[in-house]
Amino acid sequence: MSRSIATIITAAFVLVAAVLVVQLVRMVRRNPGSWKPEQSLIALGLLVTLIVAVLPQLFADDDDGERADVTDYRERVRSACSTLRPTTNPLMDAMNAGGIDRAALANGLRNQITAATGVLDGLWSVTPPDELTGDVAAARSSADSLFAAVNGQLDQMPSQYPATMTMQELSAFSGVLDAAVRGLGSEFEAAMSELAGEECAPPIAAQ
Repeated sequence: MSRSIATIITAAFVLVAAVLVVQLVRMVRRNPGSWKPEQSLIALGLLVTLIVAVLPQLFADDDDGERADVTDYRERVRSACSTLRPTTNPLMDAMNAGGIDRAALANGLRNQITAATGVLDGLWSVTPPDELTGDVAAARSSADSLFAAVNGQLDQMPSQYPATMTMQELSAFSGVLDAAVRGLGSEFEAAMSELAGEECAPPIAAQ
């Protein structure tokens, strides 16, 4: 039950309670010094009404239908998403006067994957609410597939490119990497966005 619906129900029962209070006061004024069975019934009805009025608030969900634990977990995911966004550019670090240092480029990309894996491992270590268990499994699976694909392409670099790469060779590598991870990256972004409740970009730097 959403908080807004619970509030409407509570307001209705409070109105009923007010009517019962007025009725009870009138009966007391008409019969001062005496207590009749009718008054006991009204008093009992007033007590039950007040209890029932409180119950919807106790069991209401926050955020228009979303429980507090779900909201809290989504906030964790949003925080992870912010941390996943790359803050470095491995290509810039790998460039030198002679071209692009292949090993430095690969190490920079691996470092990004390692950092992203650490962030996500921290998120996965927190038990999610039951409602989000399926979304967490989907996001975790897509992350594993994406990172494995990137590392697989990096593993092949030494056999396909020289130690110092030209811009043309970098362009060729970027095209191969993009083809290998574009779909997986989109799946990961969609899965994390579903889990976060808002857009979450995958942790892959622009090539």
